[in-house]
Amino acid sequence: IFTYAREGFGELIGFCSAWGYWLCAVIANVSYLVIVFSALSFFTDTPELRLFGDGNTWQSIVGASVLLWVVHFLVLRGVQTAAGINLVATLAKLLPLGAFVALAALAFQLDTFRLDFSGLALGVPVWEQVKNTMLIT
Repeated sequence: IFTYAREGFGELIGFCSAWGYWLCAVIANVSYLVIVFSALSFFTDTPELRLFGDGNTWQSIVGASVLLWVVHFLVLRGVQTAAGINLVATLAKLLPLGAFVALAALAFQLDTFRLDFSGLALGVPVWEQVKNTMLIT
């Protein structure tokens, strides 16, 4: 990014593009970690105990810092280690999605979609239903 911008538009634009890229990477890491701990709060927080909150409690900050340093040290160990961890993380994402698809296929009931799809039993034409829906949304 830096070289392309510098060669095409000069030193200042090259610097600004490199600085902007670095800033986006830093902000992205912070936002990902806030989302992770905000999601964890769904499982850990109770009305009496607000452990991770919206990802902005001191426990979330400590956990995010630890995770960020773990990722940093994994990258320092080499690309092979990081690639292995990336594979495990990808499988950890895909397995629940596959389970959801399988369970949805098992729970699918075709009769739900055969139930007067045109809406004629209501005594109101389809276009009238569409118009009424558009008026309230």
